[in-house]
Amino acid sequence: MSAMPSFKLNITRLWRGPMFFVVTLLAVELLDELIYGVEAGAIPLIRNDLRLTYVQVGVLLTLPGLVGSVLDPLIGLLGDMWRRKVLIVGGAAVTMLAMLLIGFGHSFAALIVAFCISYPASTAYVSLSQATLMDLHPGRHDQMMARWTVLGAIGQFAGPALVSLVLILGFGWRGLYFGLAGLAGLVAFFFWRWTASAQFGQGQVSETKEELWAGLRDLPKAIHTSGLLRWLVLLELSDLMLDVFFSFCALYFTDVVHVTPALAGIAVSVLTLSGLIGDTLLIPLLEKIDGLRLIRLTALLVLIIYPCFLLVPNIWVKFGLLAVLGPLRSGWYQVLQGRAYSAIPGRSGTVVAIGSLGSIVASAFPIILGAVAERAGLGWAMALLIIAPISLIIGLPKR
Repeated sequence: MSAMPSFKLNITRLWRGPMFFVVTLLAVELLDELIYGVEAGAIPLIRNDLRLTYVQVGVLLTLPGLVGSVLDPLIGLLGDMWRRKVLIVGGAAVTMLAMLLIGFGHSFAALIVAFCISYPASTAYVSLSQATLMDLHPGRHDQMMARWTVLGAIGQFAGPALVSLVLILGFGWRGLYFGLAGLAGLVAFFFWRWTASAQFGQGQVSETKEELWAGLRDLPKAIHTSGLLRWLVLLELSDLMLDVFFSFCALYFTDVVHVTPALAGIAVSVLTLSGLIGDTLLIPLLEKIDGLRLIRLTALLVLIIYPCFLLVPNIWVKFGLLAVLGPLRSGWYQVLQGRAYSAIPGRSGTVVAIGSLGSIVASAFPIILGAVAERAGLGWAMALLIIAPISLIIGLPKR
């Protein structure tokens, strides 16, 4: 009879323990990338249903990023100086609302509104969850970013796979967004329960508000001496072969390779599944190999393989090269973002804020590609993504 209360006590301790809290933070990235994966796979369907042009698609992928970039610095700073828990719970709740608006939307304007509120909401509950995870593991930022990214890769793979499954079953894309709204609502409720148990408080730093303001005054000097800007610039440029490539992958296969939307969704799934394998292998690899050396090598390989992917005419060879490109990009985001957090220890929310300022410029990448695609064709626009490996080869420090 005494074993049952002991078992319940152990379950309660596990539920409220720090390990389960870390798992919760990692699961946030799973949901965020699931939403992003569904968006990438459903873009051709949304474009056809609402009759969007390439420029409108570019605006849809650009304007929300600009809106988010304006609010993200404030959200990041508030994560260090105010109630981080309120920001995380509120961000998940607003994401639920955005998913509902997309599901019910029947116009380009409705999609713009939904996307514009979802981007800053993502910063509130995803970026601050990541920052909290970094604060809990000082000195192991590269390794924790690798684990964070594995969960995200699972979500990225599941998103396009869900879109393909829905098409095969003969259903529409709107139901997917209603389901995502439900998941975001569960995350909001779950973090509200963590808030009730006081697992995290006013932020994840121990300094007083006066000390934080003093730190902000010295921030320009800290940025200059820490080399933070190098990591953030390289992070944004590498995103051309990460999120930007992922966003346009389905459109590339439907409009340039001329395959069906279902097969284009499978192509995106190939990219995400191979990337998931690479991200998983990266976890033990970073324990043995320096992250910068790994990025330099993989960037050189991408510089060779990506042009072959664009030029080869056979669709099955393209699929094979796509499966190779997926794991080669593993480590770019993890290591660069981890080094950014390590540049200014104890200021994870501030790093989020500064990084979001750089995103204002980088968020113009999709609309630039959309404009180039409108004039010269999507194939030429995709060729511009080669800038990513070139910038890494040139910009990474020798040590």
